[in-house]
Amino acid sequence: MELDSGCGAFGGDVLLADWERTGVDSLRADLCVPAIHGRAGPVGLELSSAVVLEVCRLGVALVTLGAEDAPGEWRFVLQSFTLEWHGLPPMIPALGAIWCELLVETSVGEPAPGERPHTTWSCTLVAGGRPIVAGRIDGRLLPTRAAPDPGDVSPESLADTVLSAIRLRAPNGQVNLVEMSFGDRADRDAPLELDLSWDPATEVNVFSIRQGERSIATARIGLVGRESLTREWAVVARGAAR
Repeated sequence: MELDSGCGAFGGDVLLADWERTGVDSLRADLCVPAIHGRAGPVGLELSSAVVLEVCRLGVALVTLGAEDAPGEWRFVLQSFTLEWHGLPPMIPALGAIWCELLVETSVGEPAPGERPHTTWSCTLVAGGRPIVAGRIDGRLLPTRAAPDPGDVSPESLADTVLSAIRLRAPNGQVNLVEMSFGDRADRDAPLELDLSWDPATEVNVFSIRQGERSIATARIGLVGRESLTREWAVVARGAAR
């Protein structure tokens, strides 16, 4: 059953085309990824951001379709995610685009007394018939009436901030692992401090995001070639995640 058609703009330059429900708890979506600024190159960072944001959006639609509540009743609060690449990210020709297929399956756990349902989405991204990314996204469903504080920074924006920092530090870097977990809420009007370190045991780059003494989020980023981003680098982002 086709639920939507036509292309709609997505964060970055990724476009969402048709998507359809493939089961009670699963769906499939088509993503179009054009060349970035007319340059050929791998798209690992762009697709990592797109997968997380798109799974959150489509997953809520899937849960809403299977619920007795009216459409738009739920929103999703992201708590953690893991994306693992299988092989190198695909290359996009300078004046072209690639099409990817995003497969999503949802699992909603039984909530403990007084708690909201915990939701896990498993996802696979396929390009040219080859699975290139496997992911797991965890969070909680909340009624839309329990709206977030308008002064808060969303977890999705924090994730995009980390990926943007990697683009600046290693524009040709190719990711093979992106893990991120979220703790305290981030205040939009306060500076975000991004501290970067290298974990030699697992050979991944570790981002710690803080506001003052509060831990906001932690990210673990693995790059192809076990590349370290820590060479005398630290950045303070003020108002970056908006």
